[in-house]
Amino acid sequence: MTSTEIGSTLSSEVDELYSAAIELRFFECRSLKSLAQQTLTVILLLYCASLPAPARSQLEHSPEADSAFNAAVEDLERGDLASAFAKLQTTLKTHPSDPRIEELLGQVLDKLGKEDQALPHLRKAVTLSPEQQAFWNNLAVVCLRVSKINEGEKALQRSLDIGPNALAFRLLGMVRFHQFRTQEGLGFFEKSLAIAPDDFRSWYYAGSAHHLLGETDPALYDYREALKRAPNDFYAQLELGRLWQELGMHEQAMGCFRIARTVQPKNAEVHELLSRSYLKTGNLESALESAQQAVNLKPQDAAFHYQLGTVLARAGRGGEASAQFHLFNLFSSQEKKAKRGGWRLEDGSGLSLGNH
Repeated sequence: MTSTEIGSTLSSEVDELYSAAIELRFFECRSLKSLAQQTLTVILLLYCASLPAPARSQLEHSPEADSAFNAAVEDLERGDLASAFAKLQTTLKTHPSDPRIEELLGQVLDKLGKEDQALPHLRKAVTLSPEQQAFWNNLAVVCLRVSKINEGEKALQRSLDIGPNALAFRLLGMVRFHQFRTQEGLGFFEKSLAIAPDDFRSWYYAGSAHHLLGETDPALYDYREALKRAPNDFYAQLELGRLWQELGMHEQAMGCFRIARTVQPKNAEVHELLSRSYLKTGNLESALESAQQAVNLKPQDAAFHYQLGTVLARAGRGGEASAQFHLFNLFSSQEKKAKRGGWRLEDGSGLSLGNH
């Protein structure tokens, strides 16, 4: 998952450097059959480890600002956020109108988990250089991460006023899904795919949209196209497996889930999904092992306790099953009070349609 920005004269590859590093994922969709009754949570994910190296300054600025900018880029390449922050903050005092410094400082603060401090710098960067499409994309990403959806959407529209952009279309598609404007969201994903047909994410998002809309054949096609380009992508394998599972094709589903489990062995959801298919195929021992692993990894998730209780009941262990169903009711009540809707950031690598 990749991308970033930096300046109108920079290459398009550099233009995508930071923003395309952001991905979104849906979870908590409890029934793909009744979208109007689903709680759709959109999660934006930042993958700093997969960022390509930021580009050196190619704009005409003072030698001092250029040097500081390029040194900060080198710090980012090494993962030294503290050093990059110090250099950029010092340089900004003497070059308060340099949009590159503002923009990169906003990125660093965002990577440090200080989104509220990042936003003023990202806003100033687009004010100083409103022609920079990637600046608008990056502002939108951080706005969406802190639930400023209206501001984020406006930033994306400003980005698209400059020209078509795959990332901006993908992000707008996610916004539309969050607003339950599903068909419109699919339209944005298809525009993203038209621009970036070789990017597995474009296929994945289109597949996810078709999946949520109950359009099985195009969803299968798009997921497979995504996996041709990225066979070990966790979420593409997870969602293709989920779709096979919904179709009752559990052997195919388990094949996908096992690959996903290898990629992310500590992801609780993939263990729970494996448990479901194991149970459907009569493999109680493996179903129990996977259900228990899901609970161990995420002990306060109500749905995982429900699955474990279901397997225990099938195995004739009624007392233990009752204890799990009690925990299911307890955590379900807590989840309703917490109301996990909205936008939030999580580490990970993709978009998930989770239905538990």
